[in-house]
Amino acid sequence: MQARSVVEDHIMPALDSLIGVFDSAYVAQAPKAVGLWQYPGGRAYYRNLVRLNTTTDLTPDAIHAIGLREVVRIEREMTAIRTELGFTGSAREFLEAMRTDPRWYAKTPDEVGERLTTYLRRIEPELPKRFLHLPRARGDVRRLDPCAGRRRQRTAVAPLLMAPVMEQFGWRAVFLLSGAVGAVARRSAGCCAWDGRVCALR
Repeated sequence: MQARSVVEDHIMPALDSLIGVFDSAYVAQAPKAVGLWQYPGGRAYYRNLVRLNTTTDLTPDAIHAIGLREVVRIEREMTAIRTELGFTGSAREFLEAMRTDPRWYAKTPDEVGERLTTYLRRIEPELPKRFLHLPRARGDVRRLDPCAGRRRQRTAVAPLLMAPVMEQFGWRAVFLLSGAVGAVARRSAGCCAWDGRVCALR
């Protein structure tokens, strides 16, 4: 009852007050366009942000052009894969088949971990080629303790990336998987390789 009172008497009125700030008068003063370019010095500031976040001297337009070329390259490779597999449908139909074919679903929590670990170990040798500075903590994939965490496994909705800790053989950052294969791992690393690589990189 005390919690309900706090929510009803304090939290909800505060939220209503905050929402009231964004009334029609506020919206009327908001800019019609989107982006930093519309503000004084905005274009230069955006270029600086691009330089900061990409660690390159490429312009925003040059980076956008790279992105467009990469989309074309990836689509071309995906088309080649569909042809190699003998798939005659469209790209959208191929993705739907990947999502629905049970072959791409992990069956057990251990299988989820094995697939993610496989991607992680494939990625690790490439990291020194791409990054000048690497984290001291090595990545790992583990399952949430089946005995100590049964309730957590049933209720968890996503894997957990734990803060790096010192273990016997050095620092390690652990990607902790729940035991709820269907809800948490979904297609995991197996549904399509893309999902697995993203999880492993995280």
